[in-house]
Amino acid sequence: MHHIADAIAEVLGERRTDLRMASIGDGSINTAYRFSIGGKHYFVKTNSAEWLAMFEAESAALNEIASTKTMRAPHPICSNVADGRSFLVLEWLDLRPLDDAAASHFGRLLAALHRHTEQQFGWCRNNAIGATLQVNAFAADWLMFWKERRLGFQLQLAARNGYTGQMQDFGARLLERCDVLFVDYRPTTFIASW
Repeated sequence: MHHIADAIAEVLGERRTDLRMASIGDGSINTAYRFSIGGKHYFVKTNSAEWLAMFEAESAALNEIASTKTMRAPHPICSNVADGRSFLVLEWLDLRPLDDAAASHFGRLLAALHRHTEQQFGWCRNNAIGATLQVNAFAADWLMFWKERRLGFQLQLAARNGYTGQMQDFGARLLERCDVLFVDYRPTTFIASW
């Protein structure tokens, strides 16, 4: 873990002093820590080395959200591999439960975020939902994007993992009927990393 602290210090142009680490729990995929270095706090997620691309995509997505100037997203500090572990370092945000007013404000900010649009559906890179790859190749047609990159991709993944039979039959029928189900639906293009 000291190599991660060294990476933070190098990116920030500071000497690593007074390092303290506290585990803040394991999620279903990553292990998370609060690093304190020289009185500043950072949120650090770690995983095995092959997950670096996932962390890089998350960092890019957070930067893209921040670029909309709509809602607060944690600032990515750095990501890399050290001691056989990939890591993502984000600024530490002191979070607390939402009261009604804060929840309402958050909803308005989230709506403002989703008003930022693009010319096509998708994003400039693939990312992940949990441990599952999310393919984001651009497409001009929303329905084709959803059928191929979202529902169709998930059905193919399920089949590769042994989920066949009735689920695949239902999924195939849904894919066939999408043109009818969404005949009048014309969504605004959005950034798929969200």
